Amino acid sequence: MQETTFTPQRLIGRFLFFTFLTAAFLCSANAQSYVVAGNTPGFVKKAADLGGLDPSSVISVTVWLKMQNENKLDQLVRQQNQKGSSSYHKWITQAEFNASFAPTSQAVKSVQNFLASHGLTVQAIAENNMFIKVQGTVGNIQKAFHVQIDNYSLDGVVYRSNKGNPSFNNISGGHIEAITGMDDFGFQPANVRATDGNGAAVPFRPLGKVTPGGVFFEGQCFRAPESHTFTGGGNTVNHTGG
Repeated sequence: MQETTFTPQRLIGRFLFFTFLTAAFLCSANAQSYVVAGNTPGFVKKAADLGGLDPSSVISVTVWLKMQNENKLDQLVRQQNQKGSSSYHKWITQAEFNASFAPTSQAVKSVQNFLASHGLTVQAIAENNMFIKVQGTVGNIQKAFHVQIDNYSLDGVVYRSNKGNPSFNNISGGHIEAITGMDDFGFQPANVRATDGNGAAVPFRPLGKVTPGGVFFEGQCFRAPESHTFTGGGNTVNHTGG
């Protein structure tokens, strides 16, 4: 049988080989990519892309963290609303919710360190750890979240927005649920003014006016002011109101 001899050079070679494999494995684990799905505003599909936003401009964004034990929370909510359940209408306190379901302090610290390492300044952290609000340049935000932020024109108004979903090559990305503030599209009020049979707008009337045919209320919804006198304990109080 042939005898195997391990020389110092051969031992060093094997040590370096296994060290390389270990380093490669760790790098692969750390390079895992996390994508925040559904984080691209829908309006960009029908808006005109005007090109990139000034990378030196400063904006604020809010990073929302994932809750813990979400399946247990869903189960608890079902039990709280199910008659016959031992948890029926037994509501938990804010402190109990935070302890069992809110993001952990470790998750907050991990994401906070990641944001700070990309030049973003923390402005606020939610008391229940649900979000971290940061401020920074568009350039730093684009690098941190791997996004492109452009200006868009829609119906004659210019908005900013990210073109795609954020992604992270850092383990802290696994704690992130959503990011808001990269776009400023916002919500528009959907107020509709009453019209008559011909489609003409009905003129506004003071809501306190006691007459029929109001925009939102009919006249009988209101009554004329009344005066009342209350006497007791040697005191007399006069009150006038509707």
